[in-house]
Amino acid sequence: QQMSSMVIEHMASHGTRFLRGCAPSRVRRLPDGQLQVTWEDSTTGKEDTGTFDTVLWAIGRVPDTRSLNLEKAGVDTSPDTQKILVDSREATSVPHIYAIGDVVEGRPELTPIAIMAGRLLVQRLFGGSSDLMDYDNVPTTVFTPLEYGCVGLSEEEAVARHGQEHVEVYHAHYKPLEFTVAGRDASQCYVKMVCLREPPQLVLGLHFLGPNAGEVTQGFALGIKCGASYAQVMRTVGIHPTCSEEVVKLRISKRSGLDPTVTGCCGMAAGQVWGASTLSWSACEMVSVERKCWTGGPCAPQGWLRGLSTSPLHLSASAAGHPPPGSWCQMMTTWVETYPVGTHVRAPWHFCNANKEGTFSE
Repeated sequence: QQMSSMVIEHMASHGTRFLRGCAPSRVRRLPDGQLQVTWEDSTTGKEDTGTFDTVLWAIGRVPDTRSLNLEKAGVDTSPDTQKILVDSREATSVPHIYAIGDVVEGRPELTPIAIMAGRLLVQRLFGGSSDLMDYDNVPTTVFTPLEYGCVGLSEEEAVARHGQEHVEVYHAHYKPLEFTVAGRDASQCYVKMVCLREPPQLVLGLHFLGPNAGEVTQGFALGIKCGASYAQVMRTVGIHPTCSEEVVKLRISKRSGLDPTVTGCCGMAAGQVWGASTLSWSACEMVSVERKCWTGGPCAPQGWLRGLSTSPLHLSASAAGHPPPGSWCQMMTTWVETYPVGTHVRAPWHFCNANKEGTFSE
């Protein structure tokens, strides 16, 4: 629901008018050749009209199975949709009759699915294979002006299946480079990853709204298909500058309540603290901090760090300041120590948030 609403908002902001809850009742051609459409608002019960050059009627699709006389062959169909009922092997109620594709009940109506299901069926029938079609975690894209790509469970499906307390959603509002150069509005460019909350935080779904969403989704679909965890995605190096790198930088969760807007060329969301060491450590994990911590201003580096809280940050490094090369240093979200940060770090650190930034080294 969230993603479709954002697609609608983007199209509406560019001049598309959406009439929700309205059903057309008649179309009449006017003397000048234009078409007058009358519709009824289901909320108010009132009728309204509009004049248009072209009317496109999206009536949907209905399977043409009645003409096949399937009942005479003993093939069962759904009484509601007239689609053919099959099992996991694509077999109908008649063992030697199979069905694949859009005509099958409960299958996604996507061409690539029909192609793969057909290929696997042939391999089982004539090639000695036992591989079945996996209909879970199928990637797809809606090619709206601002593309929407998705794979896996939606946020609503994940909550319904696992419970709100067991689901973590990481998200970000980002601005693609091509939008920045062209000065385009990127307010609806958005990405979210739906995960299980318990470690190792299995990725349940990915939803991407932005340029080339189909290209972005296709690659991450493989990872989700292979059972990727949130930690594994976060350990994946992004390609800069691309839209897909936004996926591997998702650090802000909805549960935290922090602003997920990505700011600056470093691509961090407001409310994040980042540190990178060039001498003692190979890297440092990026962690979320509470918004109330952002009280510092552009002052002396060490003073700016102290401005984040009443006490300096505590780093999970040894007091000697030199953990083994290549090890990880994680910034904690508690401020209980009173000694300077510099006693822990013997390499430059960089902290940034929106328009405030400072560099500190011992």
